[in-house]
Amino acid sequence: MNIINNEKGLTLTELLASIVIISIILLSFFSLFAQGATFTQKNDSSIKGTNLAKVVLDELQSKDALPATNGEYTSFNSENNPYINAVNEDGTFIDNEKLKLKLIINDEEHTELRKVKIEIVNQDNTRITETYKYVGVND
Repeated sequence: MNIINNEKGLTLTELLASIVIISIILLSFFSLFAQGATFTQKNDSSIKGTNLAKVVLDELQSKDALPATNGEYTSFNSENNPYINAVNEDGTFIDNEKLKLKLIINDEEHTELRKVKIEIVNQDNTRITETYKYVGVND
C-alpha cells in the first residue's frame, strides 16, 4: 500500500504566529491614526488661537482701546479695562467661548513704546498661543 503523505495545511503554531504578527502590525498602524488625530486637534486649536489674537491686534490698532495704565487684563469692556469688541466682559471670545483673552501691557524702558502681549488660553488656563506688538505711547 502506497500512502501519500500530503501536508498542505498549517499547524496551530504557524497559525498563532501569523495572527500575532498581523496584530502587531495592525496595532502600530492604528496608533498612527490616534497620533494624527491628537496632532490635528492641537494644531486646530493653535490656528484658532492665532486667528483670534490677530483679530484682537487689529482691533487694538484700529482704535484707542488700550488703557492708560499698565498691567494684566482678563476683564474687558468695562470702566478702567480695555474695550475689545471680540470678547465678552470675562475675556471669553464671542466666536469661541472655550478660549479666553489675557492682555498684558507694559511700558518699555528708555523708549516711548508700550509692549502689548496677547495670550489666548483655554478653559484650563493653558496657553494656546501668544503674540505681542509694540505700540507708540502717543499713537
